[in-house]
Amino acid sequence: MKIKALFRLAPLFFIGLTITLTSCSSVIKEVLEKPDISISQFRLVKAGFIDQKFTLTLDVSNPNPVSLPIKSIVYTISLAGEQLVSGESFESFTVPAHGNESFDILFKINILRSAAHLRTIIKNGASDIHYQLVGSIDIDLPLMGLIPIDKQGSISLKK
Repeated sequence: MKIKALFRLAPLFFIGLTITLTSCSSVIKEVLEKPDISISQFRLVKAGFIDQKFTLTLDVSNPNPVSLPIKSIVYTISLAGEQLVSGESFESFTVPAHGNESFDILFKINILRSAAHLRTIIKNGASDIHYQLVGSIDIDLPLMGLIPIDKQGSISLKK
C-alpha cells in the first residue's frame, strides 16, 4: 500500500524538483551579470606562400563579485562582414572577480581562398577593421550553463 502511494507522489516530486531547479537557474543568471568578451588584438604570426598563421587575442571581463571559471568558448569570428574562423576553445581558465583575463586563438588562413576579401580590406586603407564575435561561453558554475555571445566592435590594424 505504501509503495503505491510513493508511486503516485513521484510525479509531483519530479515536477517540484524541476520547478525549483529552473527557478534557481533563473535567479543565478539574474544575480550574476553576463561577462563581456571582445577582441583586443589581431596579429600575423607566420606568413607562408599559401597559408598565413594569425593570433586573435580575446579579452573576457567579469563584472561580478565572484570569479567565473570558464570551461569552454564556442566562437565564430567575422572580419569586415566575412566569416574568418570558427571553433571551440576547451582551454579552461578563471576570470577573477571584477577582473579580466585574456586568451589567444591561433588559426590559419589560406591566402588563395581569402585573397579577394583581403585585397578589399587593404584597398580600403582603413586603420580599423569591423569584427563580429558570435558564440557562447560555458561557465563552470552550478546552474549557469551556456551564456550567448554576440559582440561587435573594431580592431586597430596599426602596430
